[in-house]
Amino acid sequence: IPIHVANNMGFAADEIVATIKRLKPDYLISGTRHSSGMKILMGSVTSALINRVEVPMIVVPEDYKPNRNIANILYACDYDANDRETLSTLINLVRPIGAKVHCTHVNDNADEVGNFEQLKDDFSYEVNAGSLDFVVLQSENVEEAIEDYAQRNNIDLLAMLTHKKTFLE
Repeated sequence: IPIHVANNMGFAADEIVATIKRLKPDYLISGTRHSSGMKILMGSVTSALINRVEVPMIVVPEDYKPNRNIANILYACDYDANDRETLSTLINLVRPIGAKVHCTHVNDNADEVGNFEQLKDDFSYEVNAGSLDFVVLQSENVEEAIEDYAQRNNIDLLAMLTHKKTFLE
C-alpha cells in the first residue's frame, strides 16, 4: 500500500485538505488526541477535517490499543440516497474481516423512518447472512443514542457519512 507523508507549514486542517486535493488519496487516516466515545467529533483538527474532506476518514484515538479484532461496526445514517452507496462500500471493505455492520438511524419520531424498509430490502442478502443489521434508535439526542448503542453492542468502530451543507443551512 503506497503511503504518502507530507510536512507542511500552516494551519493543520488547511494543509491536510490541500494535500488531499493534490494527492487524491483513497482514504485519510488521522489520529486524534484526548478523545473518548463520540467526543472525537467535537472540536479539534479532526472535526474540521470531517466537515471538509471528500474522502473516507479513519480516525484513531491516541490511546487506542488494538487488543481484539474488529467484530462490530456501527454505521450511523439518515437512510437517504447517499447511504446506499456508502453502506455498500463499507460492507465490501469489512467483508474480509467478517465484521458485522449495525446500520443505525436516530429518530425522535417513531413515524418517520424515511427509506428504512427500502434500504433494508436492498441489502436483504447481508441481513439474512447475519453480517448486517438495521436499527432505528428513538431519541432526541443523536450523540447520546449512538454512544449508548455502541456501549450496549460492543461496537469496535464507528462509521459516519458527512453531508455537505447548502448556503441556506
